[in-house]
Amino acid sequence: GYVFDARYKHDRIDFVGEWAQFDIDDAAKLKTAYGADQAGQLEGWYAQGAYWILEPGDRKGMLAEAGLAAFARFEAFDTARKMPSNSTNTAQNSRDREQWVYGLTFKPVRNLAVKVDYTAYKDADGTTRDSDKINAGIGWQF
Repeated sequence: GYVFDARYKHDRIDFVGEWAQFDIDDAAKLKTAYGADQAGQLEGWYAQGAYWILEPGDRKGMLAEAGLAAFARFEAFDTARKMPSNSTNTAQNSRDREQWVYGLTFKPVRNLAVKVDYTAYKDADGTTRDSDKINAGIGWQF
């Protein structure tokens, strides 16, 4: 597979992006062996912008190293970009999806992040298979 990513930070603004493409060898053989459709190629990308409302060092005291960022991210991915010739998948477009994600990230300390976001989904055929979602999570980098 191939993966390219980029980051750029200037003052309180962050930009991040990534593109990836992977080939599944012998996807047709997997269909024959297990009976389930398997994509021969997957592809996706995203671009995100963030603004740090509070940056580490803005304040003094207990949360002096804390940060708070608002972000927006656009994602486009197709988990069935290429299907093998023996595929019976008739809903291939339902695997071609775009989504917008809007949220906040709070970092009370450098390696800990608490996130809340809203995700709006849309399939390539114009339908929406999943409802929009509100997500929350905690991430720790070690």
